[in-house]
Amino acid sequence: MLLVNRNFSIAIGLVTLLLIVLLAGAALFGRSVQGQQVTKAGRAGDGADIRYKTKSTQHGRSTESTTLIKRPRERTEQTGSPGIAVLTQCDMKRRLTINDKTRRYLVTPFYKVESPTSANAPPATTSASVRSGGTVTSTFITTDLGERRQMFGYTASHLKITHSQESSPDACNQQKVHWEKEGWYIDYAQIGLDPKFVCSSDQPPFRPGCLDKFETKRLGITTALFALIETLTLYNAASDPISTSTTEVVELSTGRLDPALFDIPPGYTEAKSQKELYQDSTTRFKENP
Repeated sequence: MLLVNRNFSIAIGLVTLLLIVLLAGAALFGRSVQGQQVTKAGRAGDGADIRYKTKSTQHGRSTESTTLIKRPRERTEQTGSPGIAVLTQCDMKRRLTINDKTRRYLVTPFYKVESPTSANAPPATTSASVRSGGTVTSTFITTDLGERRQMFGYTASHLKITHSQESSPDACNQQKVHWEKEGWYIDYAQIGLDPKFVCSSDQPPFRPGCLDKFETKRLGITTALFALIETLTLYNAASDPISTSTTEVVELSTGRLDPALFDIPPGYTEAKSQKELYQDSTTRFKENP
């Protein structure tokens, strides 16, 4: 889902994008705004929590997901994966995958890039275990197309966001990335989100043993944006479009959310792998008498 100010490191080639955004919590007491449901239990500045539901369409197939935001944490759930939730705990620098069926959870720490000469870097096993690469620059250009529209009771702006990624000649990663987004957006502050809050983890190096420096440039509109509807187009190295997808917020509400929704449920045990996370106790007992 899609908080536009996050560092987007787009994976390569035929990327099947889109963020799995997210879960359901409390009941919506809503009113209809142009066919969309909205509950306004809180406004910008009063620290209300956020709940929204999205519909994503790609290659004629649609998926729905819901997200709950209670800073500094988020909870996500996809309609097609009942009983599975992903918690992003920015304060603990980790993500948790919760499986209600097996009553287990899997911890994925945020990846932290360390310089090859950092005191926190692991000791080198060889003299050339990790070398410094070059610089990979991501540039985001946000353009206001001049139109305004009322959505969920907020004034949304019609914007276009262009992203390009270029590498210096000595960079480990020499792959160019280009995508464009066009849609309707509101400022973070309009729905009570702190525009200075950023929850992201550094991305691992593209090539083992070689570490590039990553830089981000933002031009045009630089305020933090929340997408209500956007179409993403990915391009190949020849600037030909290779994939298009659209994500639309179909429900949006503000209000207080239970903190327990953003933590490990009582009685759940930690899984050591994806296989263990999804393996039910009966199957595990048969395999390990």
